[in-house]
Amino acid sequence: MPALTIGLDIAKNVFQIHGVDRQGKAVVQRKLRRAEVLKFFAKVESSLIGIEACHGSHFWARELTSPGHTVRLLPTQYVKPFLVGGKNDANDAAAICAAVTRPGIHSVAIKSAEQQSLQSTHRMRQRLIEERTAKSNQIRSMFAEEGVIFPVGLPQLRKGVVELVNNADTPITPLLRRLGSMYLEQLQALQQWLDELAADIAEIFRSSDACQRLATVPGIGPVIATALVSSV
Repeated sequence: MPALTIGLDIAKNVFQIHGVDRQGKAVVQRKLRRAEVLKFFAKVESSLIGIEACHGSHFWARELTSPGHTVRLLPTQYVKPFLVGGKNDANDAAAICAAVTRPGIHSVAIKSAEQQSLQSTHRMRQRLIEERTAKSNQIRSMFAEEGVIFPVGLPQLRKGVVELVNNADTPITPLLRRLGSMYLEQLQALQQWLDELAADIAEIFRSSDACQRLATVPGIGPVIATALVSSV
C-alpha cells in the first residue's frame, strides 16, 4: 500500500498538493512552484498520485512515474463530485485526492511523449487543412464580386486563379490580381507543410507494428491508423 495518497492540482506556475496517510488523515497541504515539484516528490516515499486529466497532465504523469510513484489521471467529471467548498487550488487538490482511490473510477491511460507528438502532428495537419479551405473560400468570394466563378474543387480553383493572375488581359482590378497572387503563395506554403506532415505520418505508419496491424482492417490507412495509435 502506498505511503501517501496525494492529489496534485497542476498549473502553469504554482501547483497545489493535498496528501493523506494510510488512515486518511491529511498530512501535507502546500503549494509548490513549478521548479520545486520534481524535487519534492523525489524525497517522498513511493505514493499514489492523482492528477486531473488536462493540458500537461501526461507530461507530469511520466515525470512522476519515473521515480517510482503510481500516477492516475482522472477525468474531470469524476473529480467534480468530490469538491467540497468553493473552487480553488487547495479544494481541487483535496477533491483529486479523495477521488483517486474510489473504486469504479476509470483513469486515463498515460500517453508517451511519442504518442503526444503524433497527436500534435494530426492536430496541426487538421488545422492546415482548415486554413486551406478558409483561404480558398475567401478567394472564391472575392473573385465572385468581380463576376468570376470557379469550378468546384481545389485543383480547378488553383488552375483558374493562375490563369487569371498570369493573363494581363483579364478584366480584373490590379489589386484583385495581387490578392490572387498572394493566395497562390499561401496555398503553396500550406501544401508544402501538409506534404511534409504526410511524409512524417507515412514514415511512422511504416515503422509501427501497431499501425501495420490496424491497416489489416479494410478502410484503415496511414492517417487513421496513426491517429488511433496516438489517441487510444
